[in-house]
Amino acid sequence: MTCATNAEGVLGVAFDGTNVVLISTNGDVCISLIRTLSEADTLLMFNALNWTLHAIGVEIQPKDLAAGELQVKAGRSLLRYTDGMVLDAKGDTKRAEKVMKAVEEGKKAGVDAAAAATMS
Repeated sequence: MTCATNAEGVLGVAFDGTNVVLISTNGDVCISLIRTLSEADTLLMFNALNWTLHAIGVEIQPKDLAAGELQVKAGRSLLRYTDGMVLDAKGDTKRAEKVMKAVEEGKKAGVDAAAAATMS
């Protein structure tokens, strides 16, 4: 996972060069997963993404992988995943900072190294 902030202050979290999470300056989180990955890379994306999103209390869970159905746990809420879904900040304007820190910690813990080794 990598992350970068654009000119408008939106943080993009990317997997394999494609943004899968965008966090606005007010803390709203938009999730758009890559659906064209192999099964192994999809699992890798979920693991890396959940490592990162755990910092803000969000987790992506398989509901029925064969049918391509996912759910998103956000705090106490369990939501059906839809591409481009937005999770309201609910006043947490520090989400981008928390996610950036989690990405850096993931790199130190070898999350990216494991991803790179598995994807080659």
